[in-house]
Amino acid sequence: MHKTPRQGVGAGRIGRPKSNKTHEIEETYAGYIIRPRGGASLSIVIPQMIAGFLGSIFAMLSLFSLMLPSNVAVTDVLAIKIAAALVMAVLGGLLLWYATRGTAVQVHVDKRMEEVREVITNRTGRNTIIANYGFDAIGGVHLDRSKSCDGQAVLVMRRRNSSVTVPVTAGSEEDLIELRDRMGRDLLLSGTREHRRNDLRMQAQNSTKMPLVA
Repeated sequence: MHKTPRQGVGAGRIGRPKSNKTHEIEETYAGYIIRPRGGASLSIVIPQMIAGFLGSIFAMLSLFSLMLPSNVAVTDVLAIKIAAALVMAVLGGLLLWYATRGTAVQVHVDKRMEEVREVITNRTGRNTIIANYGFDAIGGVHLDRSKSCDGQAVLVMRRRNSSVTVPVTAGSEEDLIELRDRMGRDLLLSGTREHRRNDLRMQAQNSTKMPLVA
């Protein structure tokens, strides 16, 4: 997993976050951060609870494995105990890290780097990037009403040339339309610039291939 500074997108914040019932938008120098509001999803909370329980067990077992008596020769005892303790300590550490890494997934739109990042923040404020997508890898942003719950729709990004979607946030259509239009404009402008750069590259390549006229 990649880690980012606590500030998230950009090096600073601009003004106060805009918020509604389901999410808030924090402006930064490089773009903006979309933070969900309300309780965390059970699909995130339950695995983290299980990971925390198993991680604690492995951590205790790693200590107990060094304390257990044995009738084997001293050299063999040390090798077996140290190997078992290391394996269980590593497993326990990974599980505990996963259990404490946070429950709310934020979406960072970085217009300077031209990418969208899914970021999860732990209780100390440290960010971990769980996925990132270049603007050119996103085919569009739209509201998915098939995933709606309690009258809410889900704002999703569609991967280019595929039917795979990435959820951004959920809420009422009135709250999401403005955000959908904003993200769509940012991605469209980036795509336009990319097409222009490609056109310039093609023109430069064609000009070098043209024969010189005497």
